Amino acid sequence: MQVQGFRKDVYVERLWLQKYEEGGHYSYHFDYSGDIRSHGKGRISSFMVFLNGEEDVDAVSDGDGSEPLQGGGTHFPYIAMPDDRSWCKVLDCDVGKDREGVTFLPRRGNAVYWENFHPLEGRGFEETLHAGLPVTQGVKYGLNIWSWYQPGYRTAD
Repeated sequence: MQVQGFRKDVYVERLWLQKYEEGGHYSYHFDYSGDIRSHGKGRISSFMVFLNGEEDVDAVSDGDGSEPLQGGGTHFPYIAMPDDRSWCKVLDCDVGKDREGVTFLPRRGNAVYWENFHPLEGRGFEETLHAGLPVTQGVKYGLNIWSWYQPGYRTAD
């Protein structure tokens, strides 16, 4: 809530843990549904938190810890890749011309944050289309933190 400025009428939804085994993925989607003005409420922001990453070994792989995570990045096809190569610590800079946009690499403790709606127009940002790419080895663990806007919502005092 602090990242978002403790907005009025906003609360954090129930947290969702993710577990993607080899081949596991989540197809392209938006975290919002429609225009916030027509619904009067909606999921206004998203955090995708990586709980493990490519440098970790999968603690549940036959108990021997032999399978490091590979794949499983979060891809945004409509966001341009920055020219600054220092981003390669968190973005997949080795992607060829077969994939447009940016892919955030799963790195333990990192998070991707985005706003889902244009603040003045109320329409969803098309740039937030994203997918969880397939895990090619190991297991990916993540956490979704979504904030919901609902007029009249008040925190308990």
